[in-house]
Amino acid sequence: MWLEKEHGGKRADLRWAKLQGANLYGANLEGADLESSDMQGAALRWAKLQGANLYGANLEGADLQGAKLQGANLYGANLQGANLRWANLQGANLYGAYLESLALQWADLESSNLQEADLRWANLSPEQREVVEKGGAILQKNEPPLA
Repeated sequence: MWLEKEHGGKRADLRWAKLQGANLYGANLEGADLESSDMQGAALRWAKLQGANLYGANLEGADLQGAKLQGANLYGANLQGANLRWANLQGANLYGAYLESLALQWADLESSNLQEADLRWANLSPEQREVVEKGGAILQKNEPPLA
Protein backbone atom coordinates (compact mmCIF):
# COMPACT_ATOMS: atom_id res chain seq x y z
CA MET A 1 0.00 0.00 0.00
CA TRP A 2 1.50 3.26 -1.10
CA LEU A 3 0.52 6.57 0.43
CA GLU A 4 1.57 8.42 -2.69
CA LYS A 5 0.01 7.65 -6.06
CA GLU A 6 3.12 6.27 -7.72
CA HIS A 7 4.57 2.88 -6.84
CA GLY A 8 7.73 3.39 -4.83
CA GLY A 9 6.35 6.34 -2.91
CA LYS A 10 5.93 6.44 0.86
CA ARG A 11 4.76 3.10 2.30
CA ALA A 12 1.87 2.73 4.73
CA ASP A 13 3.27 2.71 8.27
CA LEU A 14 1.18 0.38 10.43
CA ARG A 15 3.89 -0.64 12.88
CA TRP A 16 2.47 -1.72 16.25
CA ALA A 17 -1.10 -1.28 14.92
CA LYS A 18 -3.91 -2.99 16.84
CA LEU A 19 -5.91 -4.76 14.13
CA GLN A 20 -7.25 -7.78 16.04
CA GLY A 21 -10.24 -9.28 14.23
CA ALA A 22 -10.14 -6.59 11.52
CA ASN A 23 -11.85 -7.32 8.20
CA LEU A 24 -9.13 -6.72 5.63
CA TYR A 25 -10.54 -9.06 2.97
CA GLY A 26 -8.72 -8.37 -0.31
CA ALA A 27 -6.96 -5.30 1.13
CA ASN A 28 -4.00 -3.92 -0.80
CA LEU A 29 -1.20 -3.75 1.78
CA GLU A 30 1.61 -4.29 -0.71
CA GLY A 31 4.89 -3.04 0.75
CA ALA A 32 3.21 -1.88 3.99
CA ASP A 33 5.21 -1.78 7.22
CA LEU A 34 3.27 -3.94 9.69
CA GLU A 35 6.16 -4.67 12.05
CA SER A 36 4.95 -5.95 15.44
CA SER A 37 1.32 -5.28 14.52
CA ASP A 38 -1.40 -7.32 16.24
CA MET A 39 -3.70 -8.91 13.67
CA GLN A 40 -4.84 -11.84 15.75
CA GLY A 41 -7.95 -13.37 14.18
CA ALA A 42 -7.99 -10.83 11.34
CA ALA A 43 -9.72 -11.66 8.04
CA LEU A 44 -7.02 -11.21 5.38
CA ARG A 45 -8.36 -13.55 2.69
CA TRP A 46 -6.92 -12.69 -0.73
CA ALA A 47 -5.06 -9.68 0.75
CA LYS A 48 -2.15 -8.29 -1.26
CA LEU A 49 0.86 -8.29 1.08
CA GLN A 50 3.71 -8.62 -1.43
CA GLY A 51 6.91 -7.20 0.04
CA ALA A 52 5.17 -6.24 3.30
CA ASN A 53 7.19 -6.11 6.50
CA LEU A 54 5.44 -8.34 9.05
CA TYR A 55 8.49 -8.74 11.30
CA GLY A 56 7.30 -9.99 14.70
CA ALA A 57 3.62 -9.52 13.80
CA ASN A 58 0.93 -11.46 15.65
CA LEU A 59 -1.25 -13.25 13.08
CA GLU A 60 -2.44 -16.02 15.39
CA GLY A 61 -5.65 -17.53 14.04
CA ALA A 62 -5.74 -15.06 11.12
CA ASP A 63 -7.44 -16.07 7.87
CA LEU A 64 -4.87 -15.52 5.11
CA GLN A 65 -6.41 -17.90 2.60
CA GLY A 66 -5.23 -16.97 -0.90
CA ALA A 67 -3.15 -14.06 0.40
CA LYS A 68 -0.29 -12.85 -1.79
CA LEU A 69 2.80 -12.78 0.44
CA GLN A 70 5.58 -13.00 -2.15
CA GLY A 71 8.77 -11.53 -0.74
CA ALA A 72 7.08 -10.60 2.55
CA ASN A 73 9.18 -10.47 5.72
CA LEU A 74 7.54 -12.71 8.37
CA TYR A 75 10.69 -13.09 10.47
CA GLY A 76 9.65 -14.16 13.97
CA ALA A 77 5.93 -13.69 13.23
CA ASN A 78 3.31 -15.68 15.14
CA LEU A 79 1.01 -17.52 12.72
CA GLN A 80 -0.14 -20.27 15.10
CA GLY A 81 -3.43 -21.74 13.90
CA ALA A 82 -3.62 -19.40 10.89
CA ASN A 83 -5.23 -20.38 7.58
CA LEU A 84 -2.72 -20.07 4.74
CA ARG A 85 -4.46 -22.35 2.24
CA TRP A 86 -3.72 -21.26 -1.36
CA ALA A 87 -1.46 -18.46 -0.09
CA ASN A 88 1.52 -17.48 -2.23
CA LEU A 89 4.63 -17.34 -0.03
CA GLN A 90 7.23 -17.46 -2.82
CA GLY A 91 10.43 -15.90 -1.57
CA ALA A 92 8.92 -14.97 1.80
CA ASN A 93 11.19 -14.79 4.84
CA LEU A 94 9.70 -17.08 7.52
CA TYR A 95 12.91 -17.39 9.56
CA GLY A 96 12.02 -18.25 13.15
CA ALA A 97 8.29 -17.79 12.53
CA TYR A 98 5.87 -19.65 14.80
CA LEU A 99 3.70 -21.67 12.42
CA GLU A 100 2.44 -24.42 14.70
CA SER A 101 -0.91 -26.02 13.82
CA LEU A 102 -1.56 -23.87 10.77
CA ALA A 103 -3.27 -24.91 7.54
CA LEU A 104 -0.94 -24.74 4.52
CA GLN A 105 -2.72 -26.90 1.95
CA TRP A 106 -2.03 -25.76 -1.61
CA ALA A 107 0.17 -22.88 -0.38
CA ASP A 108 3.21 -22.06 -2.54
CA LEU A 109 6.39 -22.14 -0.44
CA GLU A 110 8.86 -22.02 -3.34
CA SER A 111 12.11 -20.24 -2.44
CA SER A 112 10.83 -19.33 1.04
CA ASN A 113 13.28 -19.03 3.93
CA LEU A 114 11.99 -21.60 6.44
CA GLN A 115 15.05 -21.85 8.69
CA GLU A 116 14.12 -22.28 12.34
CA ALA A 117 10.41 -21.87 11.45
CA ASP A 118 8.29 -23.90 13.89
CA LEU A 119 5.94 -26.02 11.78
CA ARG A 120 5.08 -28.64 14.40
CA TRP A 121 1.61 -30.07 13.83
CA ALA A 122 1.15 -28.00 10.67
CA ASN A 123 -1.10 -29.52 8.01
CA LEU A 124 1.31 -30.16 5.10
CA SER A 125 1.07 -32.10 1.87
CA PRO A 126 3.86 -34.64 1.22
CA GLU A 127 5.40 -32.25 -1.34
CA GLN A 128 5.33 -29.35 1.14
CA ARG A 129 6.81 -31.55 3.88
CA GLU A 130 9.76 -32.28 1.57
CA VAL A 131 10.31 -28.56 0.86
CA VAL A 132 9.98 -27.69 4.55
CA GLU A 133 12.38 -30.42 5.68
CA LYS A 134 15.00 -29.22 3.17
CA GLY A 135 14.47 -25.64 4.35
CA GLY A 136 15.58 -26.32 7.93
CA ALA A 137 12.22 -25.89 9.65
CA ILE A 138 11.31 -27.49 12.98
CA LEU A 139 8.94 -30.38 12.27
CA GLN A 140 7.08 -33.10 14.06
CA LYS A 141 4.17 -35.28 13.03
CA ASN A 142 1.29 -33.35 11.49
CA GLU A 143 -0.98 -34.40 14.33
CA PRO A 144 -2.18 -32.10 17.10
CA PRO A 145 -0.64 -32.61 20.53
CA LEU A 146 -2.49 -34.84 22.95
CA ALA A 147 -4.48 -32.94 25.56
